[in-house]
Amino acid sequence: MLRGLHISIAFWAAVLSVVGAAQASELTSAWEDVGFLDYRRAFPQFERVQKIAAPQSPEWQQATLGMALCLHQRQPDVKAHKERAAELYDALVAASDEAPIQATALLLRGKLDQLVDYFGDEENFAGAARSYERILRDWPESSSAGEAALYLAQTAIYTMDKDATRKGMAQLEAWVKAHPDTPYAASHWLLIALGHRMPLEDQGAAVDASLNALKAGLPKEMKVDLLYWRIATMAQNAGKLAVARDFYTRIIVEVQRSSYTYMAQERIREMGFEAPELIDPFEH
Repeated sequence: MLRGLHISIAFWAAVLSVVGAAQASELTSAWEDVGFLDYRRAFPQFERVQKIAAPQSPEWQQATLGMALCLHQRQPDVKAHKERAAELYDALVAASDEAPIQATALLLRGKLDQLVDYFGDEENFAGAARSYERILRDWPESSSAGEAALYLAQTAIYTMDKDATRKGMAQLEAWVKAHPDTPYAASHWLLIALGHRMPLEDQGAAVDASLNALKAGLPKEMKVDLLYWRIATMAQNAGKLAVARDFYTRIIVEVQRSSYTYMAQERIREMGFEAPELIDPFEH
């Protein structure tokens, strides 16, 4: 399955303004179904448009992308569906050298290679990396570039090879520093922190990268107490006791009803500092 990729219905509505009126209504309906994750209902609509659209036309491109996405996301995961999705992504990439839709197709194709979807499937990190590298080369200012930079580093770090990890992290750090306003900055820094933590086993550097993630602004859905706990324990292991005390204290003072509060209090005392009193969560 696809994780972390967001399809904007507003984006597709804008794209549909340039396609033929005869197919626009059905494409709009299909993308609305995708927005509701109803891939089984969306697929035949995309397929009908693709059959009657002129090859490589905007209508054909949209329908091909839609068909591939539906097969990619449909549950349960079936090998034949993923293989057909790969063929459709490849056909779209080959037919859209000058169209921004190519970046989207490459991003989805990369995720299809990167993730395991069905029993017997295997990661193809090399294939995924080629797709992400092409986005960064040919579409560096596209909305897909930030995700491509993140996923490219993942393909290196997840190998757990130290040399590959260092190279992937260096590329990602250079990219995020060159694009400080990217909405993925926090995710980029957290991935860099992960690489420092394992396989590089440099917990001090992992703390520094995590602090950069906090400065960038965390996603709203992230459990902040878990991140605080991770930063505090890494800082304690790295001998950065002031940082460790600060983040253990934040868990106690800032986070209501965290499962880490008692342990945080104990860790502060273990380091020889005075710990704040625990807050009764039912009084707040």
